[in-house]
Amino acid sequence: MKILLTGSRGILGRAFLKVSSGVHQIIPFEIEDMDITDERDVLEKIGKVAPECVVNCAAYTDVDGSEGNRDRAFSVNASGVRNLASACRNVEGLMVHISTDYIFDGLKGTPYKEDDPPNPINSYGASKLEGERLIGQILPREHYILVRSQWLYGEGGRNFVDTILSKAKQHEHLKVVDDQFGSPTWSQDLASAICSLLDRNGRGVYHIVNAGIVNWYEFARTILQLAGISCRISPQSSREANRPAKRPPYSAFDCSKFEKTTGMKLRHWSGALRDYLSQR
Repeated sequence: MKILLTGSRGILGRAFLKVSSGVHQIIPFEIEDMDITDERDVLEKIGKVAPECVVNCAAYTDVDGSEGNRDRAFSVNASGVRNLASACRNVEGLMVHISTDYIFDGLKGTPYKEDDPPNPINSYGASKLEGERLIGQILPREHYILVRSQWLYGEGGRNFVDTILSKAKQHEHLKVVDDQFGSPTWSQDLASAICSLLDRNGRGVYHIVNAGIVNWYEFARTILQLAGISCRISPQSSREANRPAKRPPYSAFDCSKFEKTTGMKLRHWSGALRDYLSQR
């Protein structure tokens, strides 16, 4: 399949290139190749390449920064997505788009399914939800795959795992919130899962994360243990952390739809983390 990949140097973009290059014809695009917020540029470039599929790994992912820069978040995560969806419609191609658990408020208390009603509690989540809405408005279901994931880490960008390792070398004591729960997900496993959906003609919305649910504090403790780093670490509440953007307290995902479609189940997050640290 001829695939145009946006955000090819980011965490998921790099992983997708790694796992799919031997199977598909990948055409990697970065912002200097195409600005997804520029409608004319997007329509022209995608029209010229005429891909069978566009995999969109480009996004504005600064959750706290989105609170003070809401226009930028919506420009990339909503308007940019609209432009890509319109271009896919023009070339009759498939669109694969990555969204987030932050479209939910985290108050359900059990893992979220694809058809649970969204209710974002921060600007980043609102911008991602608008991108989802625009895809559904522009493209018929048989022309898109919308993948929601969470707590993504991997090579190619700022992420929680690398941040904890870096801070542990600079500080004797770390404080990490223990009242937000989710599933840490390695970009390489997510990329493989997306390829599996493409191979099996999956369509519509899917939740995909590594198995297991943990809070940020326990995740950080495991990172340090597996890395063999000695650093004092203490739990704190989200209120004590006082971040600009509110976070959903429990945004775990039910991935049974993906598992039924592909016959594939992602491994436990701890095993994925161990492999990432060994390759890092």
